[in-house]
Amino acid sequence: MRTLRYGFFGEDAAQREFLVAYLDWRAREELSLQFEAVAYFGKQFGPMNNLVVDRRCFDACREAFELGHPRLDWLFIGRDVDSFELARHQFLTDALRQKIPTKWHGRTLLLLPVQCAEHWLLYLANYPRRDPLETQPKDYAKQRVYQDFAQPRVAIRTALLAILDTARIEWLTEVSVSFRAFHQQVDSYVAALPNS
Repeated sequence: MRTLRYGFFGEDAAQREFLVAYLDWRAREELSLQFEAVAYFGKQFGPMNNLVVDRRCFDACREAFELGHPRLDWLFIGRDVDSFELARHQFLTDALRQKIPTKWHGRTLLLLPVQCAEHWLLYLANYPRRDPLETQPKDYAKQRVYQDFAQPRVAIRTALLAILDTARIEWLTEVSVSFRAFHQQVDSYVAALPNS
């Protein structure tokens, strides 16, 4: 079994928790792979928001692949797009890629939900309906996901992510353009791994 060490450099807990659940699913599907998070990674950059992610993504890559110990196999950079426009999603994707040296492109994956990560969670809550939820404002998605005020937000996210399975992943790639872009990056990375 091969273990891939990764770091997450992103703006919020919902993105990180989604990534962990996604990679847990991936490990169940790819029986020869295991994913190990470097828990401290990202904390050295201080409080996170989209501006910090935009400004420091090069520094995060350098820390991941050259300076840090242990070195990472791959780095996930997470940032909410804060817009439902696909042109904005593509613009931010291109802008972040330009800040990352080409030598690290194959090891740096972008997790960029249209609007916010809660849209991906809202899709999971509404499975298998195909409503275009990413066109709804981010406040709508957050209110719908966290509508049970008696439950802590982390408990709500945990419950939604616990149901992540192959059928829901395949469905999510059909209904969410931003999730599909993320999923395809991971597919490409895994496919390019040398056999060992």
